[in-house]
Parts: sequence; structure tokens; C-alpha cells
Amino acid sequence: MKKTLSTVLLAMACVANMNAAGAQDFSSKPIRIVVPLSPGGGSDILARELGARLSIRLKTPVVIENKTGAGGSIGADAVAKSAPDGHTLLVTPTHLAIYPALQKKLPYDPRKDFTPLALLATTAAVIVVRADSPYQTLPQLLDDARKNPGKLSFGSTGMGGSTHLTGELLNMRAGVNMVHVPYKGTSPALTDLLGGHLPVHIDVVIGVLEQQRAGKLRVLAVSSLKRAALLPDVPTVAEATGIKDFNAIGWFAAFAPANMPEATRTTLSSAIHAELMSPDMKQRIATLGAEPEDMTQQEFASFFTQEMDKWQKVVTTANIKLE
Repeated sequence: MKKTLSTVLLAMACVANMNAAGAQDFSSKPIRIVVPLSPGGGSDILARELGARLSIRLKTPVVIENKTGAGGSIGADAVAKSAPDGHTLLVTPTHLAIYPALQKKLPYDPRKDFTPLALLATTAAVIVVRADSPYQTLPQLLDDARKNPGKLSFGSTGMGGSTHLTGELLNMRAGVNMVHVPYKGTSPALTDLLGGHLPVHIDVVIGVLEQQRAGKLRVLAVSSLKRAALLPDVPTVAEATGIKDFNAIGWFAAFAPANMPEATRTTLSSAIHAELMSPDMKQRIATLGAEPEDMTQQEFASFFTQEMDKWQKVVTTANIKLE
């Protein structure tokens, strides 16, 4: 009996030591957060905010590295091929879930080569028209699109991006055929919309907010499951049309290489989540036109898989190809 008890206690001590090692390992060397896009964007801003906070919480330096190229796949690949010891992380937007559907040959497999850690923030897309547009509501717009298939067009901030795919998902779910017109960013798209050359545009909330508040644009709906905090009076697509569970959002998230030890994964995801829920971090996220998300690590892992499945279906159905 004593021998058995000693064995059990020894095993418990070993597990405790392993967990402690995973939790305290971060003081040995800096954490590198790779951002696969240029400085100044939402991913970069969030990575730097998060890095500064994690440095204090985990008592170790955090370095931000902008590793750009190939639509973000160069930076993502660098993280995928790093050691899963918690010292190399990826902060990336939605394209990590979208790009595999658009590019058949990637140097990594997003389903197998990453550990999803935390969903940092989300931002809804908005469907907008000019203030003097005849379309007062989204159902009016969709009714016209059904009567005139292929006649109406919608703009987005780029081919294959989340705003483009939001429009294609709306086409699928509403049974319409609006033609996509890609733009290189918000500014040229709004110029054409306000100039009367584009009937409909889809963008992120922060991209159109100034013009909406100036009375130049009408926002018909937001693409998220819940109303946007910055546009509380604007209905969701589901509310406006009855299209059940319509959800198309942009997001920012943190990942690590695959096969990360459970203790290390738990320490990192818990630390990130704690910082996301702090009032000042929530306020910082709001300045980007985004909203913090309160998902567990397991919930986010499931969400990421669902996002890849959803966008793969949209890309295939709409026959989207990057030139």
C-alpha cells in the first residue's frame, strides 16, 4: 500500500513539474510574434499591443517581426516550420482561412500545421449604397437583383478578400447574381460609389463610418450574427432578410506551430485571453472598428475549421480564381 501511494505521489509530482515547466518556460528567451503583413495594419497594431502586454504578463521580451510576401503565406510558413515551444507565434487576419481555398499549392497545411490559440477580434462587413440610392433596405436591393440577374454589381476592397467573399456568400444565400468589381482598397471604391458609378459596395465598418456619419452613405446591413457596436441601429443580414445564421466576418487571431505541448498552449491562450478581456485592450480594439471575442481556445479551434470549410465552399461555388 505504501509503495503504491509513493508511486502515485511520484507520478503526480512529475506531472506538476511538467506543467510548471511549460508555464514558466517563457523566461528563457524572447517570444517572436510574426505578422505576415506590412506594418500599420490591423494585424500589426494588435500584435504590438498584445506583445507589449504579454511581455509583462509572461516576464519575457516579445519581438514583433513583419514577414511579408505571397499574400501572407511566407510569414505563415515561417511559423508553421518553427519549434512548437511557445516562442514563435503568428498574428494574422482572416486570409489564413481563405487563402488555402484560393491557392492550391501552399508550403503549409493550415488544418495540420498550426495550433489555434485565440481569436483576438472580429469586424463585420457592411453593405452600403449612396445616401440617395433607391434602395432603402437590403430586401429591396436583393429583390431588384433577383429580377435583373447579372445586372447589379458590388464593389469590394480586393479579389479574394473577406469583403469580396461576403458578397459572394450573400449571392449564394440570397439566390442572386450580383457581379463583383474588385478595387485596390476602400478609397477608390468609395469614390466610384459616391460618384454614381457603383451601385453597391461591401467594406469593413471602419472603412465607411466617416462617410456614413456625414450622411453620404446608407448602410443597409451588417454581415455579422450580431449588430456592430459602432452601428447599433443597422440590422444584420439575418434580421433584414430572414436568411438564417448569415455570418461573414473579418477577424484577427493568434496561432502557434502544431504539436504544441498542452501546458504551453494553455499558458499562452490563457494569457492572451486575459489581456483581451482587459478594459483598456477592449477600448484599443474598438478604435480599429473591431470587437473583442470571448472564445476559449477549444472554441476558437472549432471556429477556425468552420471558417475554412465555409470559405472553401464559397470560393468553389463562385469559381473564384486569383490571376
